[in-house]
Amino acid sequence: DILYQKYDKKALTDKVCKLALLKFWAENVQQTELPQDVARLFIRELLNEDIYFPFYVKLVELVRGLATSDDTYRKVKEFAGQIGKTTVDAPEYPGFMVNRILVPMQNEAAFMVMEGSSPEDVDNAMKLGCNHPMGPIELTDFVGIDTMLATMTGLYNGFHDSKYRPCPLLETMVKAGHLGRKTGQGFYKYDEKGNKIG
Repeated sequence: DILYQKYDKKALTDKVCKLALLKFWAENVQQTELPQDVARLFIRELLNEDIYFPFYVKLVELVRGLATSDDTYRKVKEFAGQIGKTTVDAPEYPGFMVNRILVPMQNEAAFMVMEGSSPEDVDNAMKLGCNHPMGPIELTDFVGIDTMLATMTGLYNGFHDSKYRPCPLLETMVKAGHLGRKTGQGFYKYDEKGNKIG
């Protein structure tokens, strides 16, 4: 509503449609690998703005493709500031910045559980030892084990580096339908309201 009050409705709708298409492509392929017909349409607007959800998270990762103009970069950075976000410049590689650091940590936590550590111990170690508000196992259940596995697989396929090899336990859990909070069973058990019960 705030956006519609501030900007021309048709122009904003057109822009949102373009950005939605670009967002779809940016999440599935590198920006500089976009098909040429798509690239020709939006050649000066190819900048991925990765806004984190829930919306109160104050970070936006700006990812410039080879075709991104300085003007597009400046406008997106300014817009992010107007909606109260802090921007960081992330490299155009799989995972950008946050997921490239965070998801391998979650993956390593899953390896520790597979090797015999309890989920509670792994979570408490990171919450108390690193002052994390949520442990990596809790976080994996929260975002969805299937989502986390897909992200880790994307890193592994994108970099072709064994350090991003997904934990086999994650694959087993996904096959069993134990996807975390959304299915009531992950590393922990949850009631129908999503509260942890075991």
